[in-house]
Amino acid sequence: MKYWLKNFDKDKAAYKLTSLLNIVIAYGYVDYAYTIINENEFKNYISEKEKKYFKHKIQSFNRGILINSKYFNFLYWFFLTLSNLFKPSYNGWANRTERQLGTYKKGPFYFY
Repeated sequence: MKYWLKNFDKDKAAYKLTSLLNIVIAYGYVDYAYTIINENEFKNYISEKEKKYFKHKIQSFNRGILINSKYFNFLYWFFLTLSNLFKPSYNGWANRTERQLGTYKKGPFYFY
């Protein structure tokens, strides 16, 4: 990547690198973002202030929302079962989202 950045002037290369970091963090590749930030070859393009900003952004991205409760586990299975009740069977052929091949129908409900 350093050879690619050498094709641009310093300001344009810094812009490309910060854009890359934003995209990488947005897609969740935080290990790749850390590698880019800590690489010595890119010190010319990223200031210490920008490094701190991106490290803070990565840390805040990693926090996320963790729901750890027995009620949410029950809700997950409840809504999964409810959604499976109304799935079409496609005459016994598998859907791409199903966990096993085919479905079966009991009355107006579909099961798998």
